[in-house]
Amino acid sequence: MDNQFQQFERDFSTVYRKIASEYSKTHTGGVSGSQYFLLQMLGEGPKTGIEIADTLGVTLPAVTSMTKKLAANGYIKQVRSDVDRRYVFNHLTEEGKTQLDLMHKDGLHILTRMIRSLTEEEFKQLTEIYHKMSARFQE
Repeated sequence: MDNQFQQFERDFSTVYRKIASEYSKTHTGGVSGSQYFLLQMLGEGPKTGIEIADTLGVTLPAVTSMTKKLAANGYIKQVRSDVDRRYVFNHLTEEGKTQLDLMHKDGLHILTRMIRSLTEEEFKQLTEIYHKMSARFQE
């Protein structure tokens, strides 16, 4: 089992690095992986810095850095709460939605190219495995 796990770890890392490499070649929007995940979160609705930090597993200073860059690019806007002025909500702008759509299309194109080597049955199994693993992280 140890050898099998080590092989899986190597292969998983290789695939992950290849996807990241292909993505950086394809996409020129200047948005990092963490910023992309932040934009995805905001696509679901406004979030505070604390919510972002908890979900992404990063520090508040890291969130501040990411949100400043995204706001400077016009991808998000920050709105102070009317109820409690200590809270700032991050909202996705129309430009941010456009950027997120472009990034999503780039990602789908890369995944499609990588998955072509799988049979339909292998793809179905892979999808089921990732769904199961994803559900585990939701617990």
